Amino acid sequence: MTRRRKNDGMFSALVDLASILPWWVNLILALVSYIILHNIAAAPQINPGSMPPGQIGAAAAGEFKRAIALAAQYIIPFGFLLGTFISFLRKDKK
Repeated sequence: MTRRRKNDGMFSALVDLASILPWWVNLILALVSYIILHNIAAAPQINPGSMPPGQIGAAAAGEFKRAIALAAQYIIPFGFLLGTFISFLRKDKK
């Protein structure tokens, strides 16, 4: 019976998944994830003073999405590249 690991987090799960995939798939996923997240992070900021009071919540949600994408545009592609490196190491051992 295999031992189950405790939940190490989403980044660890991403690296584990990426280490199973072929290296070229990881490189494509790293590039695509960077491009998509960079486009979200680089979206123009909304001036809350120029919108009606009922739209402030939507502006805050948009800024939150931009803040998450700002960090994720580097973290997620790094996870795919780290998975590529682990995949190469496992391939060399075989």
